[in-house]
Amino acid sequence: MEIGDTARYADFILPDRTFLERFTQEGIYPTQPFKLLPLGQPTTRVFDGPRPTEAVYIELLKRMGKPGVGEEAIPKGKNASDDAPSALDSEYDYWMKLVANVAYSGEPVPDADADELELFEKVRSRALRGGFDIAQWKAAVTPEEWPKVVYVLNRGGRFAPADRLAGDGFEGEWLQYRYGALCAFYDPKTAATKDALSGKNHDGLAHTTPITYADGTEVEKPREFPLAMITWKARANGTYRLMPSSWLREVETENFVWMSPSDAFDRGLENGDAIEISSSTGIARGHVKVTEGIRPGVVGSSYSFGHQGSRAYPIVVDGITYDAAPDYLVESRVKDGEIPGHQETGLAGGRNRGFRHNALLPDDVLEGGGGLMDRIGGGAAQLDLWVEIKKA
Repeated sequence: MEIGDTARYADFILPDRTFLERFTQEGIYPTQPFKLLPLGQPTTRVFDGPRPTEAVYIELLKRMGKPGVGEEAIPKGKNASDDAPSALDSEYDYWMKLVANVAYSGEPVPDADADELELFEKVRSRALRGGFDIAQWKAAVTPEEWPKVVYVLNRGGRFAPADRLAGDGFEGEWLQYRYGALCAFYDPKTAATKDALSGKNHDGLAHTTPITYADGTEVEKPREFPLAMITWKARANGTYRLMPSSWLREVETENFVWMSPSDAFDRGLENGDAIEISSSTGIARGHVKVTEGIRPGVVGSSYSFGHQGSRAYPIVVDGITYDAAPDYLVESRVKDGEIPGHQETGLAGGRNRGFRHNALLPDDVLEGGGGLMDRIGGGAAQLDLWVEIKKA
């Protein structure tokens, strides 16, 4: 049973498939110099019952009587020129049509030959077994589109040549695939939105402003908390979604707090010491990593540890208690707080290891109303935190 940190607050949960059981399309940043579009596909079937998000949305829309879904949802051809409309009635309708769009974008890809078509079916039949019905996949597109769809899916997406020595990705000194959208010095969308507390419109122009609470009060640096605390995305466990991976937890068992040698010396700390991190609203516990990799006066850690959900602790669902995921370090009697960079290898710690950075953020205006946030973007203001650290 995998219920995440946010989902654990829900009264009712629709179970989704795992990432290895579903289709995905990864977005690309506009700074990407080459034209590409990766497409993830089901590689296994783990559980019976969970439904893909697309199927849930389609069924909800159908029950609400909304257009654009069902057996005759999509007119074929331009201006609905073809007689028979096309379906958007399943996850395969959605994804196969998306892949067909990719295949025909610009210059169409070649057709998959007979060997490729055979390989496509053989590999998926073996991996997905009863979860693969090739007729269902093929029915989502036309017979002419299907070999091109297979060509794209067999390659995990569509990728333009990326040989810089051959000049790929460039037109002379210019990027071939340049950012073609408007770069607005004034953003009317931002200017049209209002601050929920003050009722005033946000400024549509870029500008510097002091760090403030939601009511406009400036956030001051408390004297008793002299260290600025920052966060970053770790290479091994870059997001909360990766915490269930025991292999990645072998690489780094917790989010150690980086501290400069001078700050550590002033506080009598040595590399690997257990520490207490305190802010104006909370206290967390962890271990310090003394390193020249961070400047004096600043401490930091990755932000994806310290889970409450994702089976970090036992959870009760419909009266059934599901145990927490195992902590292999505890089971193997490896001591807590190994020296950072010299931890025991080959063993994953528990999913609850480390601390939650957001729990240290000051309350924004109302006590218990949530931590300090970016007033326009809405994200947690994880770089606007002051703390003090001492040996635990």
